[in-house]
Amino acid sequence: AHELGIFRVHLRDWPGAATLGTGHRGESPSGAVQVAMPGDLPDYFFRVRENGAMVFRLDAENRNRRIEMEQIATVNVKNGEIKPHGDRRLSDADLTEIRRWTAARQATLTSREMDDILRTVDHLNLTAHWAQSRATDDQLDAVTDALLMAMHDLRSVLVRRKADRVEQPGN
Repeated sequence: AHELGIFRVHLRDWPGAATLGTGHRGESPSGAVQVAMPGDLPDYFFRVRENGAMVFRLDAENRNRRIEMEQIATVNVKNGEIKPHGDRRLSDADLTEIRRWTAARQATLTSREMDDILRTVDHLNLTAHWAQSRATDDQLDAVTDALLMAMHDLRSVLVRRKADRVEQPGN
């Protein structure tokens, strides 16, 4: 949908997406990325990578009227560490925006992780139905050992973690 010159694009529909952000712009907790229209560029661009992002300051107000991207930092989403690029000193505004983006990104990743786990439960149920109703003997021979080991490992971890929670004071 088009909203006030900003397009909302869901990450699941845009593989390898990076996020743009300033203030209220950027990645929303729902996983949407707001992409600014020309003439309404944000101040920062976050190039998503495995454990965080490379942070760029955008500048379109130059004599060539080209968008210039200047890397200012890297951020680790897992531990919140922000490293300035080179000898750069980050301003309070830079740090505020990076921390805001990091918090939104962490919330998005947490939500996705839970969604993935719930989807795994669905896949296990579908796999059980497939094994019972449609799988050939050759197909079952190809996957049975791997499935049994994975399920045994998962069950062991879940039982151990549940026992730890039950043993905690107050439970």
